[in-house]
Amino acid sequence: MRNSYDIIFNDVLLKDFGDTYFMHNPNSDLNDEVLMDMFRYFKSKKEWDKVVKITTLRAKIKFYDTTKRLSRAYSKQGD
Repeated sequence: MRNSYDIIFNDVLLKDFGDTYFMHNPNSDLNDEVLMDMFRYFKSKKEWDKVVKITTLRAKIKFYDTTKRLSRAYSKQGD
């Protein structure tokens, strides 16, 4: 969990880890399910600074996806 957190939030490179495990695939796109798993884990550990960062990123991703869907819908109406 912590390795995945470091890659996502602390910009640690994958090559810096060597042989280790991650709770997500660092080579694929980040999704809400991964962030929710991380949220639950760090919430259970009461690491509130990490919980806030995860929640903020989830909100940004959700906002970006909604904005992208709306812009596609409105651009199709103009055709």
